[in-house]
Amino acid sequence: MFALLISKSEALSHISDGRILSAARTREILVDLREGFFRICALAFAGMFVYRGVYHLMLDPTRINVALVAISEILTFTWLLLSRRPQVRDWNPLTVVVSVVASFGVGFIDLEPGVAIIPIYAAAPLQVLALGFVIWGKISLGRSFAILPGNRGVMTDGAYRLVRHPIYAGYLAGHV
Repeated sequence: MFALLISKSEALSHISDGRILSAARTREILVDLREGFFRICALAFAGMFVYRGVYHLMLDPTRINVALVAISEILTFTWLLLSRRPQVRDWNPLTVVVSVVASFGVGFIDLEPGVAIIPIYAAAPLQVLALGFVIWGKISLGRSFAILPGNRGVMTDGAYRLVRHPIYAGYLAGHV
């Protein structure tokens, strides 16, 4: 009866070598667990950052730039959680470390009020435009958005018609 629940090849593998799961299926489960763990960690990190942003916004509601950065990060991690898993992903430890530090580095931004280089009434509209460009870039990617590199094809539609990396361009403009 157990053999009816699994494919013929897995049933034959089970009978021939005494294992319940094939090596390929075990590897696929491990990849899913690793992907899930990565996404849960990303969500936890985003939650901490957004909590800090909301806390600072409650202390000083005039700091709209903090709200905009928090919104940007909420959207980033929402897209991350909804993205599809690529067929091939680069899990090289160096790639993972660089991607995670670059992506989650915004969490280390000091949200305490600093010295304003330009007034908030000039900075906030620029930040809103940059956030809009980031959102357009993410919408253009659809469910192909991710933090770690993976083969999802080359995008040439939407914001990608104007700039090769619209999300990075928007982040650069918005965070500066």
